[in-house]
Amino acid sequence: MIGGEETFDMGRWKLYPDAWKFLAARVKLFMNYHKYVTELAGRIERATSTRFIDWVDHMVLAEEDFDTKVLTDLGFTEVKDERLIQDGRLFRHEGSTIFPIIVRPGGIEELAIRVGHLDSFTKTHATKDPKMGRSHAPFSHVVMARQDYFIFSAVERNGYSGFVVQPETDMNLYEEAVRFFKTRETRKRGLEPVDRLGMLRDLYETVEDRFSGLSRPRLTQAFLRAERAFWLRRNKAGRIQKKRQDNLGLGLANHDHHAFRSSRENMVDLLELLKLIGLEERERFYAGDEAGWGAQVLENAEAGCVVFADVDLLPNEKDVNLAVEPLRQSHKLGTIGIWCALHGDSIFTAGMHHLALRANHAALRSVLPRLKVPVMEPFSYYDHLKQSFTEGDGWMALKKRARSLFEAEQLMNEQFYEVRTYPIMGSHMEIIERNDGYKGFDQDSVDTIIRDTDPRTKLSQY
Repeated sequence: MIGGEETFDMGRWKLYPDAWKFLAARVKLFMNYHKYVTELAGRIERATSTRFIDWVDHMVLAEEDFDTKVLTDLGFTEVKDERLIQDGRLFRHEGSTIFPIIVRPGGIEELAIRVGHLDSFTKTHATKDPKMGRSHAPFSHVVMARQDYFIFSAVERNGYSGFVVQPETDMNLYEEAVRFFKTRETRKRGLEPVDRLGMLRDLYETVEDRFSGLSRPRLTQAFLRAERAFWLRRNKAGRIQKKRQDNLGLGLANHDHHAFRSSRENMVDLLELLKLIGLEERERFYAGDEAGWGAQVLENAEAGCVVFADVDLLPNEKDVNLAVEPLRQSHKLGTIGIWCALHGDSIFTAGMHHLALRANHAALRSVLPRLKVPVMEPFSYYDHLKQSFTEGDGWMALKKRARSLFEAEQLMNEQFYEVRTYPIMGSHMEIIERNDGYKGFDQDSVDTIIRDTDPRTKLSQY
């Protein structure tokens, strides 16, 4: 287990404990005045092993009772953009995971949570108020319960971080993109090199031509929505946790990041595609000469989506621009390379290596084993960042892939037999808990779990 704040390299991201405590106190104060929210929050935390604060999308505070200097002193910045807000003043805490605050006149306070599908949530929790905006719109909103001067609401977001219910001009195109990326006949996942190249060309051309009228945040959301659906088909832990959250109509709005693995020869193409759909490069990881891997983190902040893209790296490649410079093939396969060689790249056959969901780390770690989902030891355990993987879902490797690895001396005799006979570590679900607004990752901790998820670590242990 990793621990000890003094060993943690924050990188470009910081902790904001005062702002975090302030918002936690405001949520608690709101709940003191709103019985419905108090009861619902308890149900959510007990039934899903998540924290209610992680579902909060934003709060509205009454201008008459609140001094905005408190927010600026805590590091919030006012955002003046009519595309994002047309009623009230919007304050964001940039560079953190802290939710935004709106200050409005009128004496009303509001707490809004974000859900995956607003229709599912409203059906689960009956409400008499009309919904503003429709499902799959950039932003839709419904009031769920009112108590005196306090309003509880729910929102759905699809590639938009503002608070304006917009004309539904791109709805058909967005829904077409979701169907395209989800459907097997259109989102083909080739196995052979020639198929992979053809599939990439088809994806590039479709995005550039067919979906050019869709904003990049909307396109990012559509693409990753489909990737999550594909991952769920192959990951038991994800299906179990999604069902627990769906029972309350919440969906997967608590996703933290999406993890893709790439072979060296396909990394440039993967990053080109991810940038084409709207993701932008964020920090870069290089775990050191002995680790043998690196990663590029990408984000579309407007869509609220983060991607972690892993690849094997050689010691002389720590400064390589992975999005531009192709990596030559290497005879030695590291953790990422062997996974891709056995199962295929994430963007092709395999799908995502893992999806990280924000949760109550201790509670979900305790519950999942009782649901027959074993959980690995935490690989990060700090006050501000806790992370664990579920044990990997086993996938059968294609015999042709196993044979190629054996002939290339990447698998020994006994390993070759086991790869052909038993399921090999495939996908995981990550349990992640963030505090104090921390937005980053710990490179040393990530290196530990990368090594622990090498498919070869489970061979010869049956």
